[in-house]
Amino acid sequence: MRTVFLTETGKTNHLQFLLRGLSTVFTTTNTTAHDVSNGKYQKISLTIPDPYREFILAEIRQKLAEILVVGYKYRFFKESVRVSGLSADQKELCLTAIIAADLADDRKYAENHIQMENEISLDGVYHFRMQRLCRKWEEIVDCLPSYFTEDLYRNFMQYLIDDFEGEQIYIVKDKVFDSHYNRSFLGALAGDSDSLRLQKEILLSCGKEVHLVGPPERAAVEFLKEFYGANVFFHDGASELLC
Repeated sequence: MRTVFLTETGKTNHLQFLLRGLSTVFTTTNTTAHDVSNGKYQKISLTIPDPYREFILAEIRQKLAEILVVGYKYRFFKESVRVSGLSADQKELCLTAIIAADLADDRKYAENHIQMENEISLDGVYHFRMQRLCRKWEEIVDCLPSYFTEDLYRNFMQYLIDDFEGEQIYIVKDKVFDSHYNRSFLGALAGDSDSLRLQKEILLSCGKEVHLVGPPERAAVEFLKEFYGANVFFHDGASELLC
């Protein structure tokens, strides 16, 4: 058996995101998770059976990387970006699109800088091993215009979305799935605006084509019309295959 402790200061949903995303994997491999948080920090202990140790550690590293390059990056941009001319919703979507634009490269960098020790502090990894990546984020902030017109906002969003390198994504009502029919939960790391959760999930899936299976939320339809246009495809009667 191998026991790994994951910690983070403050009150966040980051470690719960990890537990939710790996719940099936943990159940299948008999990996046990215990929440040992206190008032100062969030902490979970994971006990991993030896036959699955390398596999489970790789899965944990991937989820920790997602937390860093979506959750921590969102917080970084939220605190650093000062722009005018955008509504609150437009700014949220703009920040999410910026996160999505470099998601694959950022995730690879983060995975390579997470050492799977017996105790892993997310704050420690962020502050001491992600400095080079944070400098890149600072450069992005410096390049953003200080004022967005409606046209500049739409053109900027379209530019980022058109440059996405993902494949097809599938939307079933309020759920987003990748090309392998794995459900995406990354939107939960990008703020707490529930009204934009589906749009954020779509952006963070980085898909080039969007396939609608059944009727999605109305707000998502308007968002897809505006930014995905001819890359939206409609399907009926198969939603039960993806739920």
